[in-house]
Amino acid sequence: MPAKPLLSRSPARQLAGVFLLAAVGLASGVSVVKRAEPIRRARSGEDETTLYLRRFEPLRKALPPHATVGYEADPEDPLTDRAEVRRFYLAQYALAPVILVAGSDRPLVVGNYRDPDRNCRLCRSSAFEIERDFGNGLILFRRRDR
Repeated sequence: MPAKPLLSRSPARQLAGVFLLAAVGLASGVSVVKRAEPIRRARSGEDETTLYLRRFEPLRKALPPHATVGYEADPEDPLTDRAEVRRFYLAQYALAPVILVAGSDRPLVVGNYRDPDRNCRLCRSSAFEIERDFGNGLILFRRRDR
């Protein structure tokens, strides 16, 4: 007996196939939405990048152009934590064309602290002096002459 052509199958089976395909697509879409990060809408001029640019503007003007400076933050290695890496790159962007290098082995070091009273290691170091405190945890250090 010859097989029935595909189009002659019952409409109920075809409809069930369409619903099954739609359900799989919907489940896939829901899965993607659940894993996606929410989009945070900020008012104009209040997004994180703009706030960093505004906060770092006085520091950028105080640095020599095209310099390479050190970078220190609350954790000893600011490139181990995802949030700190984000802060590092936002600082790099705000200070461009100056280049930031994690660590304090440069004559000038930028301190970018959330809690400078507790975490500022260079504040307690005899090797550095505060060149300028810009407030809000942003400090420029200069290595003392040896």
